[in-house]
Amino acid sequence: MIGITLGRLSRTFNKNHIQIVPKNIEKEFFLANKIGYDFIELHSDENKRCSLNLDENRCKNIQLFKKKYNIKTPIFTLAYIINKPLTSPKVFLYLKNQIIFLKKLNVKNVILPLFNKSNYNQTSLYFKKLKNIILFIQKNNMNVVIESNCNYEEFKSIRKLSSKKIFFCFDIGNRNSVTKNLHNDLKKFEKDMLILHIKNKNKFQKSVKLSKGLIDIKNLLRKKNFKKIFLTFENIREYPLYQKNLSILSSYKKIIFN
Repeated sequence: MIGITLGRLSRTFNKNHIQIVPKNIEKEFFLANKIGYDFIELHSDENKRCSLNLDENRCKNIQLFKKKYNIKTPIFTLAYIINKPLTSPKVFLYLKNQIIFLKKLNVKNVILPLFNKSNYNQTSLYFKKLKNIILFIQKNNMNVVIESNCNYEEFKSIRKLSSKKIFFCFDIGNRNSVTKNLHNDLKKFEKDMLILHIKNKNKFQKSVKLSKGLIDIKNLLRKKNFKKIFLTFENIREYPLYQKNLSILSSYKKIIFN
């Protein structure tokens, strides 16, 4: 399945806010359907001014949009933890409040982005809090998906926190900053990978247009087996939004599925 991150089909007047929750969510579902995406990846934005905090009304609206435009929402990224450390009691409380609505939206996969304030570390407190979060998500019949710049051995230490399977989200743009061989790195995580984030970055680690960054993404994805992988485009907005996304999706489908 191929999808796109919520907000990437909407205009923004602040180029520094790449990850936004748009005011008009219905338009995102309409365009996703029209372009040919299968799903939209939801997220709790780290930017407080445009956070997706789910409530009854918002949940009902998204359920309506999903049905109306035949777009799924199988993934939720807990981006809240990027600027809030895992050790904060607020993290678990936020997740506990949101999990009810995630179930209603048929979210089956929760990404834990271990970056910035929740960046991977080996302290006992960090692992204790991470374990609590992982077990809580799994108890609610959802998959836990770790997104991190940690190496494979460090990821294996996270896997030990639960007897159930813990998956990995491989972010092409982010991983390129920590490895000299992206092909080999992708291969290491292949068996544990459930989600692949498709984006490109420049030498300053800034997100750029897919064709303008350091990574030859099409070559990286060519001849790979992605039948059981969720492919999420996190490309920076490329105007005009509709036409650009239409051509991007078409060209990548040929690379991935032909």
